[in-house]
Amino acid sequence: MLPTTIETGFDEPVPVKFPELCDGREPVTEIDLKPYTHGDVAEIQEQFGICRRCDGMGQVEETDQKGEKVKIPCPTCAGKVTGKSGLDLDVRLAIGRKVIKGGRNFVGADPLTGDVRAIAWSEKLRDGLCHTLAQFFLIIGRAQKLGAMQDSAKKDSSIPLPDGSPTAVAPVGLEG
Repeated sequence: MLPTTIETGFDEPVPVKFPELCDGREPVTEIDLKPYTHGDVAEIQEQFGICRRCDGMGQVEETDQKGEKVKIPCPTCAGKVTGKSGLDLDVRLAIGRKVIKGGRNFVGADPLTGDVRAIAWSEKLRDGLCHTLAQFFLIIGRAQKLGAMQDSAKKDSSIPLPDGSPTAVAPVGLEG
């Protein structure tokens, strides 16, 4: 089932719950995400000179004649890592600025005293979410699911996705 935001073309950010960022505390952290679509990925890759085939890593994984996966130099960029990769901090910050549009219910702990307090939403907080790879990949993974739903909806929103489809996910914002 697709969320009703397909009617507006996902113009507005969608609130997505992130219980992983709460350590079991209530209320659950919510981040307003813009769907991260294939077009957004291509735009970021072009902006930073990242090879589209290997994502700037210089190699791709292929299956050899024995059926085993092997890494080979990227045929597109010939293994020359001339641009950045998607792991570089400035690339992650650009993606975060494109995708993370707001949030609420953030809690932080002082590393010296252990005091726990609420953290207000800010651009600095958004950028901080992009600094830690695990948090970044968690957030961007959810934004990519939204993007896949959007891309699927653009192709044909009248046909429901089959059960088990990689883009058939629970309605966003309703997972608990």
